[in-house]
Amino acid sequence: MSVSVDPGLCSGCGFCSSACPQGVFEMKEGISHVIHEEECLECHLCEVSCENGAITVKDSRMT
Repeated sequence: MSVSVDPGLCSGCGFCSSACPQGVFEMKEGISHVIHEEECLECHLCEVSCENGAITVKDSRMT
């Protein structure tokens, strides 16, 4: 699994950070950063909460 943030699309709203139950994200200098990718549950709440489409979660089940 991988979680990524496109800094060019991130508006710094913090919705992904608020939506994530595992604390995968941290806001730094107005941009969301993945800091605990290993904690990701692959629930996609961060992706759904991002109005700009800046978050991508690739499931480990997908090839």
